[in-house]
Formats: sequence, structure tokens, C-alpha cells
Amino acid sequence: MNEQVKHFFHTRFITFFTFMLNYQLHGLDVTGYHVVNLAIHIINALLVYWLVVLTFKTPFFNFHPSSLIPHLLIALFSALLFVSHPIQTQAVTYITQRFTSLATLFYLLSLVMYVKFRTQNTEHKVQNTDKRQKIFSLSSVFWYLTSVLSAVLAMKTKEIAFTLPIIIVLYEIFFFSKSQNSETSSSMQNPPIPPLTKGGKGGFSCITRHAGLSDRQASRFLYFLFFLLTMLIIPLSLIGVNDRIDKLTEDLNEITKSGTSMSRWDYLFTQFRVIVTYVRLLFFPVNQNLDYDYPIYNSFLNPNVFLSFLFLLSIFGLGVYLFYYSKNPPSSPFYKGGIKGDQASPNSLTITHHALRIMAFGIFFFFITLSVESSIIPIEDIIFEHRLYLPSIGLIIAFVSAVFCFSPYLSSFNLQPSSFLSRHALRITVLLLTTSVIVLAIATYQRNSVWQDVFRLCEDMVKKSPKKARTHNNVGLAYYLKGETDKAIEHFQIALSLNPYYVPAHNNLYIAYTAKGWIKEGLQHFYIAQSLKPHR
Repeated sequence: MNEQVKHFFHTRFITFFTFMLNYQLHGLDVTGYHVVNLAIHIINALLVYWLVVLTFKTPFFNFHPSSLIPHLLIALFSALLFVSHPIQTQAVTYITQRFTSLATLFYLLSLVMYVKFRTQNTEHKVQNTDKRQKIFSLSSVFWYLTSVLSAVLAMKTKEIAFTLPIIIVLYEIFFFSKSQNSETSSSMQNPPIPPLTKGGKGGFSCITRHAGLSDRQASRFLYFLFFLLTMLIIPLSLIGVNDRIDKLTEDLNEITKSGTSMSRWDYLFTQFRVIVTYVRLLFFPVNQNLDYDYPIYNSFLNPNVFLSFLFLLSIFGLGVYLFYYSKNPPSSPFYKGGIKGDQASPNSLTITHHALRIMAFGIFFFFITLSVESSIIPIEDIIFEHRLYLPSIGLIIAFVSAVFCFSPYLSSFNLQPSSFLSRHALRITVLLLTTSVIVLAIATYQRNSVWQDVFRLCEDMVKKSPKKARTHNNVGLAYYLKGETDKAIEHFQIALSLNPYYVPAHNNLYIAYTAKGWIKEGLQHFYIAQSLKPHR
């Protein structure tokens, strides 16, 4: 077994196991594989809905309740935009990208279970009888252990799950930390003791007091401890645990280069441009491509790189800005000019003020979850649409929250109450988002039609990446499988003219020439392929 396959099997065991089950049930009939992928995608959409609903039940929002925030609508349209967006096509229709969608399922499930664990004390407002407390503790154990188990499964599904503990810590800071502009609610100030420990004299609380931690800090430390430990799963799966430290460091450095000779800096500079492309695809999903021919940038001072960096920095800065002002009273400069005098509704001000936080969280979620594949770990393919599957959830939630919370419905634009937009703002917002979902669903259907036929998909790649050797090799292979050997040879030759060192094209020319009886010509490419393989 090749070393890269070994690493993938060790780190992505769960997904390989599901493929094995598919194969045992229906062999190579792809229908079953597609059904599983589609089911995973639908479950992910339901988890997005549940995550948003639970977020609005956290102490941060419970301390400032308002019936005017359309919680369920924000959750509903976040899930609908996620499930219908054409950018998800590659992660769902491309069978092998179950790695991404299944990792996202466990990622979201772990986060949702953690939030459920942390919010259940506010949901079960019952008398503190022994029986009730026992039920409460059992439910706490269930939610927490399910969250930790899901985190472990996510880590063994794909490496993108590495950021999950970071997101959980971030979520705790955003929605369970005490508010800075008001009296702190008891649930935020004194989180429940983790269900797996009971403190007490001589127990965990004694240890943490000696360490200088308050009960609140100790509780949070325990929440995070098991999740932080799961971060060891991926690196230990990649490099093993039996080698010397210097050997482990060397192996880790080599593995994180992921089959490419590109420097980490060049990859990072290029990713600034790639992430901008990802953002564009989210808001304007046209010219989608399975195999991009993307330029590599070698300098931060390149105008394209530098401007992309500034654009991304502005989005990140917006997240910091929204988080900062979500902690301050509505009289902050952020609200000047929005609502004046008696026209202001104190309730609406509070709504806008606190709804900023979920937008900020969505922005940070996007950048953090994207960091595994779009930072300093060079990957041979610098851009793939399926890499946006998990990060897109953050921007979608932020976008939908912004649409509702800054609509005239919340008086953000100082419209007169008698105006049409002011009176019908919610209906107009729902209508516009519904239209967006329908348009995206149609675009997804059209994009999927390209995937229905291998030849059509390969032709689409050649059309959009005409100067890439791999696209011509793939369309040549499609022609060969159709029995059109001459056209196949033509594309294999084009592939080699673009990249003389491309081994698959040499191998395919050997097969095609041999099929036509041109043994001598075929053997030449066979020997070339053999000589190039160690240097591929």
C-alpha cells in the first residue's frame, strides 16, 4: 500500500468504513453511494438549523429576549441556503468527497451537542428535587459524551475537523461569557459543574483552586479538556507514536507538504486569492469548475495578492467590529444616524445590538474552518470547491442574520412606520430569501446535470481549464472509454505538450497505442512513465 494511502486510511478510517458498507450492500452500483451522500447533506442542513435555533437560546440571547428577532426564520433560511447552494455540488455529488460532508456532519453534531449540553440548564426550568436533578445529570452526561464522541469520529473522518475544539472554545466565549453591558445572568456567570466530576473537598475543585482557577474557570477548563485532547488524534494518526521526537517532527513537516514541492509562503500568498474566489462563489456561483487551472503567486506584494489580503482583512475586521459592538450599549457610535430621538424603539435597538454577535461568529467560523486547507499547509491542488462546504456555513449564517437584523423590519433605516417597506419588511425579506433559495436550487440542478455524464463533465473541465494537462488527460480517458481511441490519443498528446512530465498521460498513451497495435510507440511512453514515477 502506498504511503499516502496508508496515511489517508489511518486518518480517514470512518469514511473508508462507510464506503466498505456501501460496497458490501450494492457493489459498484453508484446509486447507493449517492443516496448516502445526499442523506448526509440533508442531515447537515438539519444540524445547521438546530445550531442556529440553539444559539438563540444561549444565555447571551436569553438575557436580552425579544419576540421581534425572527429566530426560526434565520435558522430556516440558513439551512435552506446551505442545502440548495450549487457550491455544495462537489461535496455531495462527487462520491469520494463524502470525506468532507461526513466530517462536517460529525463536526456540526459535536458542536450542537455541546451547545445542547451547555444550554440544557436554561431549558429545564424545574424544581431542584433529587429526582429532577438526577434526570438533569443523566441528560448532561448524554449530551456531553455524544459531543466528545462526535468530535473523535470527526477527527477520524477528515483533517478539517482539527479546528473543532477551537470553534467550541470560540462559541463558549461568544455566547456563554458574561455580558459586559449588563448584569450577568447566573447561568453565564456560574456554569454547571461538568457531569463527569463533582468537585468537593480533595476533588477536582481542590486541585483547580491550588492552580489559581475559580470554580467557573475550572468548569470551563474541564469542558474543553477532552475536546482539546482530540486534537492529538490527527497528528498522531499521521506520524505514529513510536518514533523519536526529531523523527516525528521531520515526518510531520513532510506530511503537511501533502505531495507538492510548493513552498509554504507561495501557498499562503496564493490562498489569499483562492479565498476571495471562494467568497465570490458563495455570493455569485458562476463558472464553477471541478479542476481549476489556478495561477500560483510568489510575492505578497503582487497587486492581486495584496488587494486580496486587504479584502479578507476587512471581512475579518468586520467580524471583530461586530463582536466589539455587540458588547456595548446601543448608545455607542455604531448606532448614530440610524435611529433618532423618539423614533427609536428601545426594543429594536437592543435587537440589533445583540444580533451582531451571531454575525461575528459566522465570520470567524468561516476563516477558522477554512484555515486547515487554506493557510500554510501546501496541498497539491490549491483550490477545490468542496473545501468550502464546512466554512460556507459560517458566512451563510452571518448573511441571513444580517438580512433579517438590518432590514427595515428592525427600524435600522429610520423609515416611517406608515411606509410600505416598514409595514411589510419581514414579508419582503422572506420573499427575497425564498427567491434566492429557488434560484440557487435551479443553479444546483443545472450544475448537477453536468455531473450526470462523465464525458460532459470532462468536456466542461477542458472548456474552463484548457491549458491544464490533467483536464486533457481526463477527457482523453473519457474518449477512450467511449471507444474513440484517436480522439483520446489527441488529448493525451495535448496533455504532454502542456506538461511533458505528467505520468498519467504517458501511461494512457501506452494503453491507447497498444490498443491500436502500435507496440513500439506505446512502450516508449511506458518506459518514460516508469522513469518519472519516483519524481512525480
